[in-house]
Amino acid sequence: MKSSIYTNAFFTILLILTIGLFSCEKTDSNIPPLTTSEVSALFKTYTVFDTMSYWVYENIQNQATDSISITDFYTERRFHSPFNQNPGFYYNAYEIRFQSDEIGITRGEVTGGFSTDLTDSLPENYRIYFDNGRYFSILTPQYPIGEEQLLGINEGNYTNEAFHSTYELNGNTFNNVFQVRVKDYQQAPDTVLMRFFMAKNVGLIRYFRQSENRTDDWILSRWNVKAAPENP
Repeated sequence: MKSSIYTNAFFTILLILTIGLFSCEKTDSNIPPLTTSEVSALFKTYTVFDTMSYWVYENIQNQATDSISITDFYTERRFHSPFNQNPGFYYNAYEIRFQSDEIGITRGEVTGGFSTDLTDSLPENYRIYFDNGRYFSILTPQYPIGEEQLLGINEGNYTNEAFHSTYELNGNTFNNVFQVRVKDYQQAPDTVLMRFFMAKNVGLIRYFRQSENRTDDWILSRWNVKAAPENP
């Protein structure tokens, strides 16, 4: 009798597990695959260039010169799960290694972004790192012009100030230029004001930095850049 009870109980448990397994499989099969956010070809024309590309700048405040060159870059596939958003999404990123002296830019990070607005073609972000450990997002086109974004004590406040169809600088005419303002208040009350000008097919053409005791205005004088390959 006991053997029969145990046998019936065993088959009952087995049946429940089997039903649960098929139910899970059926539910999982209805979940759409996670989105992968690519870095668009347009955004890469502003930010991603091949190794050996270089830019030479002059500081019009003191006539100093400095150059920035790319020594290496590689791609990564990452996962992001935003707060209170399910599911998350995968995104592609470019890590770029720079060499510079006085300007001090050491690394760039280009990341794909996610947007529910299909008309928004540039949800990506470009962040640069300096040799003093600081880092700032300097190109995030998805934010409205003139709307300040509070990114926190580490990155300060970000604003897309303007978009220039043409921009004259140092005797050169650049097309499709984003003008960005960043306020760094980490060392308040000495708030640092920075402006970055990013041109299509060229990259950073002007970097302005003003603090309580110093002003730098690095403008591009010459450059040699090449688009990065699709699969580095």
